[in-house]
Amino acid sequence: MNTKALSPIGISTYKRTNHIKRTIEALKLNLLSKYSKLYIFSDAPKKGDEEEVHGLRKYVRTITGFESISIIERETNNRTYNNRMGLKYLLEEYGKVIWLEEDIITTGGFLSFMNDALNYYKDDENILSITGYCPPIKIRKMTRSDVFALRRFNAWGFATWGSKFDPYSFEIDPIESRKKMKQLRFLHRLNENGKDIPRMIKKEISHQIDALDVKVMYYQNFHDMYTIYPVQSLVKNIGHDGTGIHCGNSTRFDVDLWTKTHNFSFEKNIRPEKKIVKENYKFRSNGVKDIIIDILDFLRIYNVIKALKVKILS
Repeated sequence: MNTKALSPIGISTYKRTNHIKRTIEALKLNLLSKYSKLYIFSDAPKKGDEEEVHGLRKYVRTITGFESISIIERETNNRTYNNRMGLKYLLEEYGKVIWLEEDIITTGGFLSFMNDALNYYKDDENILSITGYCPPIKIRKMTRSDVFALRRFNAWGFATWGSKFDPYSFEIDPIESRKKMKQLRFLHRLNENGKDIPRMIKKEISHQIDALDVKVMYYQNFHDMYTIYPVQSLVKNIGHDGTGIHCGNSTRFDVDLWTKTHNFSFEKNIRPEKKIVKENYKFRSNGVKDIIIDILDFLRIYNVIKALKVKILS
């Protein structure tokens, strides 16, 4: 590999010094870390978090082990601005990026996989992004390749290209999306990638959340674009310990990490395979919670139909 053509690495961070220490130490064990440019985007503190943010910034100034290290310290607190402007800057400057948050542990082969996949799929118009995460489902028996595709974006260590990805271009049009969400074929496509996707999109439309990954998932399902996954996870999210903003305390997403470090095999014209989509759907379903939601949705639709019949008959 031409190390001069390696993608820069961006990390967005806030105040969890212990988490970013583990993230950095793991990254340094990657074969390509010493040839890679590292950018750290540090969000400014909210009132009361000054000491923790100061401590984190003090630590990141001591980091070594990369070709170069750039630290961008924001002066005002804005988590989404810190993330999206960091992404936008690197995509415009380099045309591609490998992006992490402060709670993602990587394996020794993570950077090799991401850089190789970026090169392999750069001209494939159907591929929107690469992720280093694979859910704890058995994929190896379903494919001979080292990768598979889903219409589901995952941001836990991902890579993409400036020609395909602008973090500010994925805004969901509320009128158009409401019409689209009523189309059974499109709704089925969203559902098969996880029942949580339509619910999150509805929250996005009604401005209950402002989540880039949800916007991207809507976009890729609308345009039939895919995310490339490794058949075994190259990253582990350590933020499900109650310290993050969106992640609670859970072991549901825990994975056994892949120890492969190089010579990853990829597949041209890759498309989602039904059996893999089905297994991912099972994992993404929330059991009893989803059953309750399905029942409530059915009752709501039933009552609407019943009311229409009464109105027509009267």
